[in-house]
Amino acid sequence: MILDDGTETMPVETEARVRLGEEVTVRGSLRDGRLEAEELL
Repeated sequence: MILDDGTETMPVETEARVRLGEEVTVRGSLRDGRLEAEELL
C-alpha cells in the first residue's frame, strides 16, 4: 500500500485490505524508508 498525504508518499507494509481512495490512519515502525504497519484505522 502507498500512503499519500498530498505532499509526500510512503510505502506501507501491511496485510490489511483497503480500497482505492479509502482514508486510513497508520501507526507503526519506519524501517529502510518503509512503514511497517502495526495498527491501521
